[in-house]
Amino acid sequence: MNIEMTWENGGVLKRMSGALSEEEFLLSSAQVLADPRFEDVRFVINDLLQVTGNDFSRGMLPYLAAIQYGSKATHSRCRVIFVSRDETILALINDTLVTRDMDHFEVCTASSVEAARDWIKKQPVLH
Repeated sequence: MNIEMTWENGGVLKRMSGALSEEEFLLSSAQVLADPRFEDVRFVINDLLQVTGNDFSRGMLPYLAAIQYGSKATHSRCRVIFVSRDETILALINDTLVTRDMDHFEVCTASSVEAARDWIKKQPVLH
């Protein structure tokens, strides 16, 4: 798996690189949500800047929204940020997770990890 997870104060940074499959991405997301430390998480940053190829499809993102929905029922204070400059990935995320009226974690996109962190700092605390 080409995913490195760093648990930080208040969040998780997932840095992904190389060729990344839907299955690897979904497994890493499920691992974060199942981890006992997730109870204290306010954000998950998915850094996709070093991904050189992927097999992401529209079918993956509703599944991701569904697993987030289940976790949001017990932990509603988390936001998820996708960092990428890949227009295809950004379009999938924006079309499926950002603009749809689905009850999952608040999701946004950013062009850098620094921009993601800046966005998080500006958000009100969720209860």
